[in-house]
Amino acid sequence: MLEPYNLDEHRDEADRLLLQLIEAQPYGEPANMAKDLRGSIAAQDLRQVQTDGLRQDPVSYGLQPLQMFEGLDMDQPQFMSVLSEVAAMGQGGLQINEPAIARRLKTLPGSWSDLALACLIHVGM
Repeated sequence: MLEPYNLDEHRDEADRLLLQLIEAQPYGEPANMAKDLRGSIAAQDLRQVQTDGLRQDPVSYGLQPLQMFEGLDMDQPQFMSVLSEVAAMGQGGLQINEPAIARRLKTLPGSWSDLALACLIHVGM
């Protein structure tokens, strides 16, 4: 799909298309692959972060839970079970500067970096 392209030139377009795919089909293997690809792009960005700019990876990781939780009642069991699982995982510490670490949740599909989990719990709270 977008892998043969130079990501430096097409990073924004790739991210936009991957987000569209995730929004259209949030669950299943294509969405998991898109999330993993976005994670690898974010990992490249993390290595290239400049000190004078805003880090885009936490921004996109914060946007995903906002979209996911939009319209959900905070008292719904699914919402609380996601936050509880992430909070329990975070008790052991999250390595937010290690993008290669990927965790799986029982309550949500896909794999999540520790930074994505920290953003998810921050938005959820």
